[in-house]
Amino acid sequence: MIAACPQCQTRFRLAREKIGPQGARIRCSSCQTVFRVQAPEGGSPPTPAEARPSPVARPPVAKPAAAPPVAAKPLPPLARAIIAESDPDLAKGVAELLNRWRIASEIVDDGSEALLQMFRSPPQLVVLGAGLPSVSAPKLAEIAKRSGELVGVKLIHVVIAAEPPVSGYEADEALEPGDLPGGLMPLLVKFGLGAKPAAAAPAPVAARAQAPAPAP
Repeated sequence: MIAACPQCQTRFRLAREKIGPQGARIRCSSCQTVFRVQAPEGGSPPTPAEARPSPVARPPVAKPAAAPPVAAKPLPPLARAIIAESDPDLAKGVAELLNRWRIASEIVDDGSEALLQMFRSPPQLVVLGAGLPSVSAPKLAEIAKRSGELVGVKLIHVVIAAEPPVSGYEADEALEPGDLPGGLMPLLVKFGLGAKPAAAAPAPVAARAQAPAPAP
């Protein structure tokens, strides 16, 4: 038979033959309450068994939600550059490469604007593109080399035949338009600017499936 504690409602299974005519005193194993159980009238006797708590179904415990991944903070730039280039696609490619080397860049498409930015806030690097309006790249290099305010600024001139350099005031290095942006990397190493990006880890090579050996 089944008996329930009147205090905590814990249910017990009791052997009927252990309950006499006057009933039986039971102590709840959960809350220690003592109570009396009377034998039911009629019915087939249950299978003898020791009094034990009836299992109580518990609701499933919900697992805590996984915390969203924390995005890595971008590293601060190590240097600053001015990209004086009238070709927007070429300028964008140079800026993206410099960004990977942790060099912040500012793009201007006019020679006079480049000159203004160079003196307003001298950068560590200036890329002088070909065909700049207002002030040409060779003239910008000459002004920068003559000025004491821009000592230490590294100049890279994108050379074309229509803009011959001014003798004695050339840029520190020269590249052809076809060398950009990849040709900047060895020059950044030479100038000691920025930080070379870490090489990506090679992708794991999948094991080749071996053909089964022929049966003898």
